[in-house]
Amino acid sequence: MGYTHYWRRPAILPLKEWRNWTKELKPLMEEEGKILADVFIGEDEVYFNGAQAYGQAQTFRIARSYSPFYEEQKPDDEGKWFECCKTRKLPYDPYVVKALVLAEKHFGDLIKWWSDR
Repeated sequence: MGYTHYWRRPAILPLKEWRNWTKELKPLMEEEGKILADVFIGEDEVYFNGAQAYGQAQTFRIARSYSPFYEEQKPDDEGKWFECCKTRKLPYDPYVVKALVLAEKHFGDLIKWWSDR
């Protein structure tokens, strides 16, 4: 078990909002080279992990176009797909939260997120 962030999102995120989100996200991710590792912010996906998180937590990843990992996965009744990232509250956790807050800002109701208490 561990501390986890969850979100629901549509199959495809709009390109204009994606570009605005990544533009605002990029300087935040460049702030802390000692905390973050494997940072990638591109036209099709965003991902990063904590520098000390390997084997302890999951990589935060959002792709502009969602692809299910398993054939059995289905969207909810609103057509949104479920994703999550277990951070275990490691030092990179605040960056996951920043990324999700900015995603909600730029995508509005298209992305809804929540965290363990």
